Amino acid sequence: MQVQQPTRFTMKNHFTRRRFLATVGAAAGAGLVGRSLFDVSKVLAQGPWVRPNVSGLTVNSQNIKSYVAGITAMQALSVKNPNNPCGWSYQAAIHGTTTVPNQAAWNTCQHGPNTNFFWPWHRMYLYWFERIVRKQSGDNTWALPFWDWQTQTTLPPMFQKTGSPVLYVANRNARINDGTGSLTNLTPGVNTAYAQPIFEGPAGADSLIQNPHNSVHGLVGGLMGSITTAAQDPIFFLHHANCDRLWDLWLTQGGGQSDPTNDAVWENQVFTFFDENCVQQQMTPCDILRALQQLNYSYQGEPAQVNQFCGNTPLRRCTSTVVVPQCIPNPPYQLPPGPGPYSFEFTVSSLLAQQIIAYAENNSDTLYLQLGGVTASTQPGVVWDMYVGLPVGGQYILSSPYYVGTIGMYGPGVADQPPDGNEPAIYNLAVTTAMLTALQAGEHTLPVTFVPHGVIVDGNYTLPTQAATVNITQAQLSLQTVTT
Repeated sequence: MQVQQPTRFTMKNHFTRRRFLATVGAAAGAGLVGRSLFDVSKVLAQGPWVRPNVSGLTVNSQNIKSYVAGITAMQALSVKNPNNPCGWSYQAAIHGTTTVPNQAAWNTCQHGPNTNFFWPWHRMYLYWFERIVRKQSGDNTWALPFWDWQTQTTLPPMFQKTGSPVLYVANRNARINDGTGSLTNLTPGVNTAYAQPIFEGPAGADSLIQNPHNSVHGLVGGLMGSITTAAQDPIFFLHHANCDRLWDLWLTQGGGQSDPTNDAVWENQVFTFFDENCVQQQMTPCDILRALQQLNYSYQGEPAQVNQFCGNTPLRRCTSTVVVPQCIPNPPYQLPPGPGPYSFEFTVSSLLAQQIIAYAENNSDTLYLQLGGVTASTQPGVVWDMYVGLPVGGQYILSSPYYVGTIGMYGPGVADQPPDGNEPAIYNLAVTTAMLTALQAGEHTLPVTFVPHGVIVDGNYTLPTQAATVNITQAQLSLQTVTT
């Protein structure tokens, strides 16, 4: 396969099991919106730090040498005492571990469409991790690099087999590790998140950005493919530095993008980490909204950061209407192991087609296909390019108007990745252009097509065997209306 690069409700915050486990004293702080839980003056006394693009570095760059030195020292701490919070093993377990969580902050990562904390939790995690590496490496100038996987689609060379032994992880995808394999084009998924001015909710930007994020995890594979082991791979932190950078860039898009700065529950959610002296620290999203002003770092090449403040009213609101409540005729729909593609069809009446066309032509409206109740027994090991309305015999190319995004499973819905795997996954895909194209062409029976694939080698998708059957128990078409 050749690759070319009617119920109405208001979006609300969802409180999930993951958020409950991560909450420490949030209720006590609910009346103190914006309070700081850490000493900002100590942060601003040093730096500022500019996180560099790893594409401009080599294995012999001082930044990479310091990262290697920091990891080595942290690993030594773990050997001496596995419960040292500054150790490599403990820090990785904060994100996820297969061990029963018996230590503070373990297994508290935030993933999935209902947490609304993917961006802020990972920003906090990287911030404290960076401080630990800085101290353990002995390099007070060190800043965490970022891997811009939109433009550098291969694994950075210092992480490949011929790079640093400390940064190389043997069980990644072999093609990724030898540099012959590259990621799929993730820019469409990033652009979908950029176009969404709303932060919260299953179709909010904090959720949508996880689609390309998940694809990176799945395509790199190995430790990165599971939420319980991902942070043991040194590339994890560069991957998430890029996701953090995308949060900054999302706010610069000019469509009224705003963090949920008038949601007291979101603002006062408390998470626990450890500083470079292994002392427990706590943070809320209000502590990290302004990366440069509050945490004293920025990213190489990024425009001026947009400064958000807790207590402010966001510029945009949204409501959502279920247009087609059950797209799957006879759920569950299954994606079995095999080369695919797979598809189900749903029908749109002539009257509803006219309404949807009117919606699609309104710039304030976005149609989303939501796939819910998505589960698998283990990491499937592939990602799926998604098409809606593509006629039979149509080409599977990313420039097609019927292409609506790429999704991959990671964490939620993957049964052997607890605790996230206990919650079925939900995926939202913006399908406005695809629906408009199909309906204006007179189509009323619309296929939803899943095209599974692995990494790209010599311009073509690899087709690894999907490792598990994927079950989808719900699919609906919803209309999101954004207002001021």
